[in-house]
Amino acid sequence: DNEKKEEIMPLIKTQYNNVNKKKNDETMITTSFTNTIGISLIYLDITKHLNQIVGTAAKCEMV
Repeated sequence: DNEKKEEIMPLIKTQYNNVNKKKNDETMITTSFTNTIGISLIYLDITKHLNQIVGTAAKCEMV
């Protein structure tokens, strides 16, 4: 009986983990979709700042 338990437990754990993973994945997809929009905006903002910094640095070097 103990041997059977040892065989079944990992299977149950795997099943359980798969179900949880699926739930997490669905949540993550929704979250990441929302985050992607937010991150894109932040990224655009950062790129704008970087371009200003690089532009300023280039101007300084030219002088």
